Amino acid sequence: MPRRLQKLRARSDDEKLLRRATILGAARVLLQKTDWTELRTSDVARRAGMAKASVFRYFGKKEELVLAVYLAELGAVFATLERELDGARSVSDVEIARRVAATLVDHPLFVRLSTAVHAALARRITVASARQFKEELFGQLAGAARLLEAKLPALPPGAGLRLLLRCHAAMIGLSQLADPPPSVEAALQGGGLDVFRIDFAKEIEEVFLALLKNLEASP
Repeated sequence: MPRRLQKLRARSDDEKLLRRATILGAARVLLQKTDWTELRTSDVARRAGMAKASVFRYFGKKEELVLAVYLAELGAVFATLERELDGARSVSDVEIARRVAATLVDHPLFVRLSTAVHAALARRITVASARQFKEELFGQLAGAARLLEAKLPALPPGAGLRLLLRCHAAMIGLSQLADPPPSVEAALQGGGLDVFRIDFAKEIEEVFLALLKNLEASP
């Protein structure tokens, strides 16, 4: 390929990446203020400064866009943990549980979208899109699992991925209990139902620690 054409192609690829990142950034800002079901592609396009048709060139459906935001948020969660653990040969179970809980609290959009991913989003996309999403998800989880196993010597090889999957499932349930709908929140005001009031950070830290200890004790 002529050198001039190579340069033009590279510039075009860079522009595509930039446009995609701009769309994701716009969607992320809007999703911080509204539920994904209420997100409108036209609003995303307007915030990104481009035509609605341009959004659909990169994301065939709104659901695919939201899933891409979710994966970006997951990447941010793992990047934060990696920065905090960087340089440490190992870390105590209690300390890593505390850091995981703090990181999740600092990424509320990821926690909120996690419920939507399995409850509705993934059911509205094509098989090909679902396959691509799961492959990207696995890639991120596998990388984080290797990091956990490197920092936690007592964790058996291969157990890091199971720990993350179990923690993810627990996080979804606990986040819904910690943030009930307005009608349920009002019902809890009557007293006698305090058992349903939970501190998400405290509970997810304790659950993560329990899951970790269980896997470390596994043969």
